[in-house]
Amino acid sequence: MKSFPMVKTVIVLAIIIPLFGVQSAWSSQKTCDNIVKNRPDRLINDPNTVLNMADVSLSVLGGLSKGKCLGNEFDQDVVTKAIRKEMTRWESEKLPVEKRYEEFRKQLDILIDATKKIASQYSPAPRPLHDLIKNLNKLKKQTATLEGLKGDVLGYGNWAYDIEAYEVKGTDIYIATLFADQMCQQNAVLKQPLNKYPAPCQQGYKVGKEIIRIAKIAENLIANIRGDLTNYLQNLTKVQTQWEQYANEARFQFLPELFVNSIFIGAVEDENNSNFQAPPSQQIIFLHPSAAVEYVNGADNGSSLELAMMMEWLGYNQWKWEDDGKIGFSLGFSLVSSISDRAGTKKIGHGGVLHINNDYSFGVTSHGGDVGVFFSIDMAKWIYDKDQSLKDATDMFGVNKPWFPNPGK
Repeated sequence: MKSFPMVKTVIVLAIIIPLFGVQSAWSSQKTCDNIVKNRPDRLINDPNTVLNMADVSLSVLGGLSKGKCLGNEFDQDVVTKAIRKEMTRWESEKLPVEKRYEEFRKQLDILIDATKKIASQYSPAPRPLHDLIKNLNKLKKQTATLEGLKGDVLGYGNWAYDIEAYEVKGTDIYIATLFADQMCQQNAVLKQPLNKYPAPCQQGYKVGKEIIRIAKIAENLIANIRGDLTNYLQNLTKVQTQWEQYANEARFQFLPELFVNSIFIGAVEDENNSNFQAPPSQQIIFLHPSAAVEYVNGADNGSSLELAMMMEWLGYNQWKWEDDGKIGFSLGFSLVSSISDRAGTKKIGHGGVLHINNDYSFGVTSHGGDVGVFFSIDMAKWIYDKDQSLKDATDMFGVNKPWFPNPGK
């Protein structure tokens, strides 16, 4: 018997809690209804203002947009509620950026289908509806590729409705053209409901609501992924730049060297994103052939300065990464042998070489007691194809390619 009060409490709560949701929805709807009902009268009642029906309709649309009644929290539209529910789920489940991007693309498809369905209700469909479909498809295409995402497609303000210019920012969608009919240019009448306006004005108002609603949903979808995706793209760009620099701006590595470096050094986990494998900031030099201009002081006249072939047996090179992913100052050293056809001294010399900034090398060799000095430029990286060098490096290191949008999807 003593459990009855608890049972009554549970029953009461079961009734009251849903009522709060109903009350909230009713309150939101009432707020939006009041914007439609009161705003025209307040404007028309101003003795210093003469407004036509187009002005009043646009003013109400602006009020609904500003009042969060279209595509936002107070909107009871089915599509709006469904997509807002999805975005809430992304947050609650803490979806990773890859998954959130995929869901974003799905919601874009839903918006495009919803817009086409709206357009099919009119014959012909108003131009701004066609523009809306065109711009949604453009947004889908831009966000389908890495290069598209690096553009301004995720910029702040895109798809926001400008209540003063009557346009959707970042697009060519102009709401005012919905009220171009001469009937909508007639002076508005005090307390005349919008649903009593001429048919062209009613249609313009109805279509305008749909366009602003869908534009706001698009704006919210972009805002939802902007931060994580922008950071991801910045990190991705940096890592890609580092691999390009490693393959083409560090000292050139032949395939045996790449193999040695992949085994003994390997790729490193990017400090900003564990999904990325960044190249190391160092390299082992191993069995690296090159050419140099060498001077040997003990050689016969005419043979002192000659072109020499060099073999770097073993060496080490290191640098620091700049914030933009480019290689900073680098310094390296190798054990080297040189061979050249010259008279008066040994053809083969042994010594060491200093590498500065990955391009210039200065070395000293001994040819049976005769001292040789040489200078070399890393010509190999200027000769080999850069794209192939990048592919060789990432393939040899077994780099897991970072996720990025697949073109065409």
